[in-house]
Amino acid sequence: MKQLFSSLTAFLFSVCAFAQQGTIQYKITLGNGQKSMTSTSTMYFLNGSTRVEATIPMPGMGQPIKQTVLMPASKPNVMYNLDDASKTYTETSVSPTATNDVKTTIKVLGTETIQGLSCKHLSVTMDKTNMEVWTTKDIAGYEKMMSYWRSNPAMSSNSFYNELKKNNAEGFFVKTKTNGMRGGSMTMEMVSYNTKPVAASLFSIPAGYKKEAGFDPAAMEKMSPAERQKMVEQMMKKYAPKQ
Repeated sequence: MKQLFSSLTAFLFSVCAFAQQGTIQYKITLGNGQKSMTSTSTMYFLNGSTRVEATIPMPGMGQPIKQTVLMPASKPNVMYNLDDASKTYTETSVSPTATNDVKTTIKVLGTETIQGLSCKHLSVTMDKTNMEVWTTKDIAGYEKMMSYWRSNPAMSSNSFYNELKKNNAEGFFVKTKTNGMRGGSMTMEMVSYNTKPVAASLFSIPAGYKKEAGFDPAAMEKMSPAERQKMVEQMMKKYAPKQ
């Protein structure tokens, strides 16, 4: 679950942090065939600030986990996770680290049309992770997205950027498919995109919300399997939709 959350959040922010303002919706599918779970994610962005409202499919839970995450431009290395039910929030540091530059190889598989956009279909290998990625240059602003990745290793790696450039495959991410995950795979595909104005209030912690202790990845690495399982169960219970 940790890998799913971190991969999903990094991808969402890296996609929309470059743009001035607007809204993007993605369809998220976890798993294959009859056992697959599907949900949607809505991302709002304004002058470098980002808000993600996602329902993340989790095998064995029956329903997706609801997440609302903020990354304000004024604090680019901090993410806030909101819990609307309890009116609380947690704060997590996402400071860039030099160790994130994972060796990456990219192979161009061909070109396809998705949502009326001409896309390059790529096979991406990052360490032990295998992905398929579809990028397009048909949406203005992808150059700024590449620049953002380049300057913020917390969102990607120099090796990944260099491989995209070497294969002339830079562009806006329209679709991704991550293979080899529990449940089969995770696929994200853009279903809508617009640049209509969004309210600045969406990127602030609502009045009356109280701060709680945040998730500490370093501490989780030191936990025993039983402690990790207990933490996962607590997170599922906390963020599962109320019946």
